[in-house]
Amino acid sequence: PLAAAAPEVPAEETISGVKLRRGLSEEEVERIEEDWTAWTYSTVSVLDPKSFPWTYGATEQCYVTSGSATVTPDGGGEPIVLEAGVMATFPAGMSCTWEVPDRITKRFIFPEDS
Repeated sequence: PLAAAAPEVPAEETISGVKLRRGLSEEEVERIEEDWTAWTYSTVSVLDPKSFPWTYGATEQCYVTSGSATVTPDGGGEPIVLEAGVMATFPAGMSCTWEVPDRITKRFIFPEDS
């Protein structure tokens, strides 16, 4: 029997109020890497927990350049998986828990400030 095809991952979707985009153009990625602030979190050190709570004080857009994390909204929303090549827009006021198995690097911006 033929193996089932992997499910198609949509280019854009919203999970638990977080807008996700994949398949950005090279031009979009270059602009993000030039203009947005870089942030890296690593759990290699035992001093850095693999999970931490976070509340977004403002709408944040981020683009993951490497690594991964799972973001679980407080109150039981569906978890959001962030991995390289994914852009996410987190709404202001969202409270969640970030789980980083190893390391994640992202670029971020607060759209209202730009």
